[in-house]
Amino acid sequence: MRFLLVADRLERDLTPAGRRRLYEAIRHFDAPRVAFGEVELDLGKVDADDLKSRLHRLDELRRWGQIGSDRNESLIKGTKIPVHMVAALARGQSVEQIVDDFPSLKRHQVEAVIEYANAYPKQGRPYPPRSLKRSLAELAGLGAFDEEAEVGEAAPHRIP
Repeated sequence: MRFLLVADRLERDLTPAGRRRLYEAIRHFDAPRVAFGEVELDLGKVDADDLKSRLHRLDELRRWGQIGSDRNESLIKGTKIPVHMVAALARGQSVEQIVDDFPSLKRHQVEAVIEYANAYPKQGRPYPPRSLKRSLAELAGLGAFDEEAEVGEAAPHRIP
C-alpha cells in the first residue's frame, strides 16, 4: 500500500524501471525513511497522511459488502457485475453514465468499486473503457447502422 501511495504521487516523474526500483526499496526496508538514488522519502509521513485513511476505507468497503467474489473475479455484491469492468468504464465515462448503463447500480456503489479497483488492480487483459451500450449508441449516432440503399444479391468476386 505504501508503494501505491508513493508511486501515485510520483507517477509522472518515474519511468517503469524507476517504479520497480522504488518498489524494491520500499519492500525490503521497514524503515521510516528510504533513500532512492538522490531522493529520500519520508515514509512515516506517507503512512500518517494517507495510508491509515486508505486502509480504513478499504475495510469500510468490505464491511459494507460492496465487493464480493466469484472464483477469480471480484464482483459487486449482490450482482454478477465485475468490479474491474465497472472501474475500467470510469476511464472513459462519468459515474452518471455508468449508472445509466447499469440501472441496478447506485452511485455510491460505482464510486466504491473505483476505489477498490485502484487499490487492487486487475491482473491480465484490461476491460474496455466504454460500455457496449454506449459504443453502439455512438456508432448509431454516426450513422453506421443507417440503410443507404437496397442491397442486391452479392456475387462472388476474385481475390487478387
